[in-house]
Amino acid sequence: MPALIDNYTASLSKVAQNPSICVYRQYIERGNILTSGIVVKADGDNPYSLNSRIMSLLDEYSRLEDNWDDDGGLAPRANNIRRAKYLTDLMERYGQSIYHAAPGPEGEIMLDLRNKTKTRSVEIIFYPDREVVVFFPDTDRPFQEVFTDDKMPEILRWLNKK
Repeated sequence: MPALIDNYTASLSKVAQNPSICVYRQYIERGNILTSGIVVKADGDNPYSLNSRIMSLLDEYSRLEDNWDDDGGLAPRANNIRRAKYLTDLMERYGQSIYHAAPGPEGEIMLDLRNKTKTRSVEIIFYPDREVVVFFPDTDRPFQEVFTDDKMPEILRWLNKK
């Protein structure tokens, strides 16, 4: 098996040219197993990442100016864009796709995450002065909490619960 993996160089040479892709190898001592894989970093330039469309949208939103909606909407704050990109990259690592991203009239950025069957969703909203998460259950009424990064595992468990 290691000989087969080591001989697989065609894709590895392409990987070396793209800084958005990282190759990992893991050797498990007990089972004497060598595994390798490719981790793709989310960014707008990498069409193969899970959330590349979201990263592209966030890049576009970062170029919006005040009154972008012709109704006095404030341009998204740079810090809100940065936080949304950080969370998008984190979701890439968790293997969680983000359904949509959108700017809001107060300079906020919203990320919409949904489960595979689209029966539950979560909106994480980065306002200039606070961050919130809104839960949309499949049967009950929506509810809201203050968002912090350390709540992400709990949020994803709730979102993807069967």
